[in-house]
Amino acid sequence: MLNKFIVVIAAALIATATYACDIQATGATASFASPAMGAGYVTLKAANDDTLTGLKSNCCEAVELHSSTMENGVMKMRKLETLELKAGKPVAITKAGGMHFMFINPHMAYKPGDVIGINLTFAKAGEHTQLFTVAGKAGKPAPKAKGMDHDMGHDMSGMDHTH
Repeated sequence: MLNKFIVVIAAALIATATYACDIQATGATASFASPAMGAGYVTLKAANDDTLTGLKSNCCEAVELHSSTMENGVMKMRKLETLELKAGKPVAITKAGGMHFMFINPHMAYKPGDVIGINLTFAKAGEHTQLFTVAGKAGKPAPKAKGMDHDMGHDMSGMDHTH
């Protein structure tokens, strides 16, 4: 309990994280609208050109970067393997209907106010941990999600989840 309290206080003090590699992260929040899925949002800005090449966390089975686009009336979600960061230009990973991190099969029920750490790996800057404060719905651990159904309590029958 004390460790969780310390992490929450640390997250509150870190409104903006600046890595030694000159990468800034602002507005890092997460939501868990489903027991099997969650989403993360953040804005990244690099002082120098770099590439986000990997994501991982102990909070869930997998973390993926997704991009959603509307194509011919169908919302399509695709996994992105990398994300280019251009020097001085913010990149918003801030929309459920756009770019977002997907937290697959969370290991526990996260509720608003909880803090989770996500390791972001950059091609030049290496690995850095970013804290995300849970701001959305609470969820409970559930049986493993099957495939890529991304069921978050919405009718997604018209959504294509190809990778």
